[in-house]
Amino acid sequence: MYHPRVRTPGDPPRPNTTPDALLIRLAGEGDEGAFAAIFHRHKGFVARVALHYTRDHERAADVVQDVFIYLMKKLPTLYLTAKLTTYLYPIAKNLALTANRKARPPSLRLVTGEPTPDEVSREPIPDLLHRAVQLLPEHQQEVLILRFVEDLGMEEIALALAIPTGTVKSRLHLAIKSLRENPETRRLFPGAAPGPDAAPTATEP
Repeated sequence: MYHPRVRTPGDPPRPNTTPDALLIRLAGEGDEGAFAAIFHRHKGFVARVALHYTRDHERAADVVQDVFIYLMKKLPTLYLTAKLTTYLYPIAKNLALTANRKARPPSLRLVTGEPTPDEVSREPIPDLLHRAVQLLPEHQQEVLILRFVEDLGMEEIALALAIPTGTVKSRLHLAIKSLRENPETRRLFPGAAPGPDAAPTATEP
């Protein structure tokens, strides 16, 4: 006979599957639990965006707090017409850039080594590819990261960046083309044409 397990106060909370739009409405009505669910669901995304632009873990953590404080103030009148991530991205980006201007010039060091806590973690990017991505123009970096790290669709990226979908596709194409043509990262792309320095292959007589 099946006996349902009774949850105890020490059990970890179940994942909240409530849609963002409903959580936003409930939070706007003063539901603190709904706002907490929004924070825990999206703090990782915001932290990664903040870290990308600040290159500083401490500054990125401050940006995360500022983003959700901003969101809290907007809740009573906020109505979602797209994914919440597309709304949060430009806020996180702008606050990160503002934090950079207020602080000393950002370090040029690459963000490598051990990942920060769970909210910033993602599947590790090979150092070689990471360095190559950092050399791309900023507008190409952001579409590449939003598409392949954050898994946003073309239209979602267009909404987040407030640019036409065609521009997103063009920037993504140019970014991938640059990585394919980079001698250091060409081998990471199956089917990429060999570089001019590649050794000739033997052919049948």
